[in-house]
Amino acid sequence: MLADDMLNRLFPKKPTPPIAKIPCTDCGAMILPTKARENEGFCAPCARMGPKLRAERQAHLDAIESGTIFHPTDAEREGARNPTDVLETTVPWRLSPSLYAEGEPTSLDVELSQLTRSGEGAIYLGTDATHHLVVELKAGRGVCTFVSGFENEDRVSLYAHGPDNAITQIPRDEQIWAGCACCGIGTIPHASRAHMPAEKALAIFRKGLAHDYSGTTWLGYEPDNFISRGSG
Repeated sequence: MLADDMLNRLFPKKPTPPIAKIPCTDCGAMILPTKARENEGFCAPCARMGPKLRAERQAHLDAIESGTIFHPTDAEREGARNPTDVLETTVPWRLSPSLYAEGEPTSLDVELSQLTRSGEGAIYLGTDATHHLVVELKAGRGVCTFVSGFENEDRVSLYAHGPDNAITQIPRDEQIWAGCACCGIGTIPHASRAHMPAEKALAIFRKGLAHDYSGTTWLGYEPDNFISRGSG
């Protein structure tokens, strides 16, 4: 032991220099050269994504940089339709039973009054198990959507769009989460382009209660899985 201590004092070990990292060839994250060799230059997350998803992510980033992501896509315009195309207009809207079954008894009038006063929250309506009308509010903005249901073969998802919809990035902390039409649980944020002033979203929602969807363009809507708060 003493001999080892003497040797360490006489011949101190030099610290091992840190290994220089290199950027992932796709996302730019800094990784160890050994990992780069294992994954053909990619970091582990990019390698797991595979070429198809990496290309989709890059297209998403390019759309943000160019600004095109803040405007309706060609697919959304091609998918535009009126909710009455898939909905029996004689069927009244009611609070989604699977969402409001638990808790204190409530009504659509009560929920709408509370949402109007607070300016934050959501209301989920259903005509049956397959059709839903939803309004979600936050930070002075709102999103109004129609979903034909997850059990339909011809599933239709639409969002209300007009001249007042956002054409720039919604701030990260103000971007509205897209709640599931059945359970209300948020999964991913709504696209910035789906946001409009809260009073506009409420007005569209109120008209929809009477199955009046006129004066609004209802665009096809398939949320982008690469959208995150403050990014899309």
